[in-house]
Amino acid sequence: MKTVMKLAIILILLFPMATYAEIKNIVSEGTYNMGDGETPSVAESRALLNAKRAALEEAGTYVESYSRTKNYQLTEDEVKVIASGLMQVTILEKKRTIVGDGFRFWVKIQAMVSPEKMENMATRVKEKSVINDYKKIQGEYEKSRKEIAILKKQLLATRNEKNKKKIEVLIESDERLFRANEWFEKGSIYNLNHEHDQAIEAYTNAIALNPDYIEAYDRRGIAYYNKGLLQNDKLLIDRAVEDFKRVALLKPQTLAGAWAQGVIDLSQNQYAKALASFSKAVTFDPESELGYLGRGVTYAATKQFDRALEEYTRAIAAKGFWQAISYQNRAIIYAQKGQYDMAVQDMNQAIALAPNNAHFYYLRGLARAMTKDTEKANADYDKACKMGNKNGCERLLGLSSVEKVQGSYYITAADGVIGSEYAQRIIFEIKDGKLTASAPPTSVAGMTLYKTISDIAFKDNILTLTYRSQIQEIWSVSYMTADFTGNTMKIPCKWKMVSGNSGSIGSESNGFLIRDQRH
Repeated sequence: MKTVMKLAIILILLFPMATYAEIKNIVSEGTYNMGDGETPSVAESRALLNAKRAALEEAGTYVESYSRTKNYQLTEDEVKVIASGLMQVTILEKKRTIVGDGFRFWVKIQAMVSPEKMENMATRVKEKSVINDYKKIQGEYEKSRKEIAILKKQLLATRNEKNKKKIEVLIESDERLFRANEWFEKGSIYNLNHEHDQAIEAYTNAIALNPDYIEAYDRRGIAYYNKGLLQNDKLLIDRAVEDFKRVALLKPQTLAGAWAQGVIDLSQNQYAKALASFSKAVTFDPESELGYLGRGVTYAATKQFDRALEEYTRAIAAKGFWQAISYQNRAIIYAQKGQYDMAVQDMNQAIALAPNNAHFYYLRGLARAMTKDTEKANADYDKACKMGNKNGCERLLGLSSVEKVQGSYYITAADGVIGSEYAQRIIFEIKDGKLTASAPPTSVAGMTLYKTISDIAFKDNILTLTYRSQIQEIWSVSYMTADFTGNTMKIPCKWKMVSGNSGSIGSESNGFLIRDQRH
């Protein structure tokens, strides 16, 4: 018995240690000697870069070892990209000391490496642009290191004030390019993790420091485009097109330039030209997903769904940076064809690749709803809503019907627009110009209506709901087209006779209904 208990205790102790051992903590140091003409902030950044480089070697060894246990097939460059992307750096200590006529900056960091995202990154680094970005970033750092060393020596050796000022200007320029490269590196890591907002901000900062940074325009355009596709936001797509115009102009005979031109053509509804541009991208690099993805979007826009499926399947097979988006796009095509089970399967894959993408949960909820899986559909809407997706919230908090009897409005609010068992009737009355409810509602949607609506009016086939504060579009009618202005929502409706003395006003496409009982 004692032996069994000892064994149990040993197992309890060992398993947490085995789990914890998967997280690697690395402590490293870096130094940099600042010379005349340099700024302390950049000098400290150079010391931090040296500390990160020291940590990266150990992190790379860890990634390589872990990848063998999972049978990932990674090249040396791919290992370095994953290691740099996984490292979460904390500055433990930093100081500056006087050395000769200058300052020495010293930084001590802790770099934590967790395998949690390694599988996804192992897929994403197969995209050539990711490796190319990493090589460019490291190349720019090395170029800056060599140039600043030469400039420091020249500044130290010269006695001519005019020459000193020229060299100081060159040092200032080198520091500006160094900081632009830092921001580009941050943007690349954010992009690798599909964190589009942070990536856009980082690339914008890089461009502000170096207006000729063509790769930053290209990657920012991709981030805008990716986000615009996910949110169906034309403004973001337009911003992406503006960035792509610069790329297409300066690098027409490259994969990036051809793909950028394809996006421009697509935005102008020039589908034949778009197909030619995307096919050109395929010619430049048949292993890249970009050309196939672009052709898929073009075929989908022209309702050639079978050909779109073929192109998205090719893009998925490339296993690149856009694989999750390719799964999403193919799921949408399956849904268009009425193959909802296939759509759910593809959204499962998209979510596995990008679990923090709220829009993916919303789309899977739509697909599950079409398969009559109400419970799981609502679970996906709830997940999307909690992650900040307003469409998911609208699906959970829907206005399903409004009925008017003399001076009273009967509003039915449905928690989960699929499934009438969640519906709750609330009676709003307008008395002396004030709107009141019959009783405090108990459902989530009912409470939302009760707390937010201050007035209801119907005139000239327009239902106007007035809110107590600025509309945040927390909920709206499913499939409804409404005009949001200030704190009012105006809903266009159509008159339609139902039976007897009853009439209804509603839109046949939005599931919204008002009944005016005339007895």
